[in-house]
Amino acid sequence: MDTDEYELAKRFRTGPIRSPAGVCAGRTIIDGTRIGVHDVIGLLQNGETIDTLIPRCFPDLKRSQVYECLAYYEDHRPEIDRLVAEQMAEDSRSGSSSITTCRTISHCSKATLGKMSI
Repeated sequence: MDTDEYELAKRFRTGPIRSPAGVCAGRTIIDGTRIGVHDVIGLLQNGETIDTLIPRCFPDLKRSQVYECLAYYEDHRPEIDRLVAEQMAEDSRSGSSSITTCRTISHCSKATLGKMSI
């Protein structure tokens, strides 16, 4: 991870992360998309890298948007970690693994996994 890009995104956030009512159950998403911050973070926590996440999972995202998700996560870990736990429990009950594979992830899923070192 390029620390300079991450720090810049964290310091100069202009608001591309939103929690709009009525969209994705009010979960925090990347502005202009239906992609949840928790979706991005969950996939990164399960082995995707920024370099693989974009082409394999979210080809319309920019690197800067992924760094915005990381910055948001750094400041809102309890919220995102709660969503991860909910998604993991739901996946366990249903036998699916939406958080661990981009092919089945819902852009409005309740995802994000445990703690991640940034």
